[in-house]
Amino acid sequence: AGGQFLFKDQMGCGVFLEATVGAGSKFTCVDETAAPPHGAAVTSATTSNMELFLFKPTVLASAAKSVFEMGSVYVIGGSNAGEIEINQYASSAKLQGMVNTGTVTSTSAKDIFICDTTNQPAGSVTVSESTAVLVNVTNSGTVFVSGGTFSLYDVTNAAGGTVTVGGAVTAKASGITNAGTISIAGGTIDLTLATNAGGTITIATGVTGTLTLASGGEPGTYTVPTTVTTVGFNAQPPPPAPRAPPS
Repeated sequence: AGGQFLFKDQMGCGVFLEATVGAGSKFTCVDETAAPPHGAAVTSATTSNMELFLFKPTVLASAAKSVFEMGSVYVIGGSNAGEIEINQYASSAKLQGMVNTGTVTSTSAKDIFICDTTNQPAGSVTVSESTAVLVNVTNSGTVFVSGGTFSLYDVTNAAGGTVTVGGAVTAKASGITNAGTISIAGGTIDLTLATNAGGTITIATGVTGTLTLASGGEPGTYTVPTTVTTVGFNAQPPPPAPRAPPS
């Protein structure tokens, strides 16, 4: 317990197969050049060309927080029930085929690519001021986005899933399936939904852009301001008038 997988700035390429991060343990990065031999905290002055490949890692709920903050990180498969952060010092991060029931945070990250990944009901993902591409991702948990640029393709927000967007976000998406709840409080959007069957979309006044429903898709429940153009949505019928009291 309390161990760590330690990545140093001068590391070239590292490959870890089926690593398990247990109680009190973590993935962590240090700047060895700044303070040899044990290293110091990574800063904006840290230079690293590290390429780190993690195949099917398992991060347990009892693990300490893991922070990836330099070089390029590739996580292929595996699961996270703990806490993972990707911050502004990392060059890029690619996550494929991971199952998340814990917490994933991306803060001011430059290049995030996530595909074939599932955020389960207990999972939480927070992305702020980052640039990210998501492909074939399913969310049944909680996602919060604040600031940044996002491209989404064939993403599913399942029943019970919650996506909250705030701040100056620029988002472009196609093939979106929503059966959960999506709330957009700010930014510019260009979103195309395959269907909103069973879903609820709420877009605040001041958001700009276009919301499109593909042919054959169900509109579900939606609230859209005049600053957003809707395409393919039929006007929702007004609520029924109250019945007159019996004479």
